[in-house]
Amino acid sequence: MSGPDREPTAPVVFWTPRQRRIAALAAAVLVAALAVRLWENPVELARAPEPGPRAAELADRLDPNVADETLLAAIPHMSDRRAHAIVAYRQEFTRRHPQRRAFNSVEDLLAVAGFTPESLEQLRPFLFVPPATGPALPSTRL
Repeated sequence: MSGPDREPTAPVVFWTPRQRRIAALAAAVLVAALAVRLWENPVELARAPEPGPRAAELADRLDPNVADETLLAAIPHMSDRRAHAIVAYRQEFTRRHPQRRAFNSVEDLLAVAGFTPESLEQLRPFLFVPPATGPALPSTRL
């Protein structure tokens, strides 16, 4: 039958009230057992190793002597053109002076075309040049 003469049907009940009480009791017992187990055997996570003395200083800085163009371009206020200019300058400097680093300080970036003291100050928080320790750095040419 269809239409207005059709009798309303009762809602379908999947679980009886007794089955719901038993399920709730089983869930409560399971939670209680897990709580007791956690209480008796607490989980201890190993501590992370202590960062080095300069970790905070160097964690998000790049060395322009070794960083590739993609990494340099990811720095805020650094355009693709500037990143390319740094890499090109470094490669040319390394070609002319194979035993020396192109950048001994962040200020040395002023020798790269397109860098001004103002732009250098914007980039300074994202760059670092480690102190020279021995011979020249390895070449980054591919």
